[in-house]
Amino acid sequence: MKDRSIYQGEKSNLDVEMTSRHLAYVIYTSGSTGTPKGVMVEHQQVNNFIHGMVNETHLDSYKSILCVTTLSFDIFGLETLAPLTQGLTVVISSEAESREGKKLAALIEEHKVEVMQSTPTRLKMLMENDRFKHTMKNLKTLYVGGEALPETLWNEVKEYGLPVFNMYGPTETTIWSTVKRMGKTDSITIGKPIQNTQVYVLD
Repeated sequence: MKDRSIYQGEKSNLDVEMTSRHLAYVIYTSGSTGTPKGVMVEHQQVNNFIHGMVNETHLDSYKSILCVTTLSFDIFGLETLAPLTQGLTVVISSEAESREGKKLAALIEEHKVEVMQSTPTRLKMLMENDRFKHTMKNLKTLYVGGEALPETLWNEVKEYGLPVFNMYGPTETTIWSTVKRMGKTDSITIGKPIQNTQVYVLD
């Protein structure tokens, strides 16, 4: 059969040498300084993050996760990179769905979403909708991070009885650095560091 493709040049694959020290991505953040800067994240750090989060939260035991985070926010990595390496289905919400509890609830129900990640601010907003609160009962685990978890919100969330992980991490250390599985009687903390990560408490 005659080749009808437009391009008639070299078609072999590129010879690309990739190592763990090559960049996976560059993301901008103001971090603790308030001054925007680019953070260069290598493949080895992303790999460590993925394995660390899977080990701490057993992400690999679920079938689907909701993605409500924009590409420009590094926690997007937990909703896409980590679950895809474990064979989960990633259900991507539209901008409208991510902001409206009723629409997001419908998406969760339609695709039988088991895992969701949210900042406390977004979760509080979503839980103002009764349908979303009802749909939360269908989730099998919830990740919360990006800002401090208010005690009032935690008191409401813990009544659902699902595993809740409170997470913390600056962009410079690749998304999440510490994880705490919250128990009903636990005080709110950021937990302990994931594998190959150290935390220093300074005065």
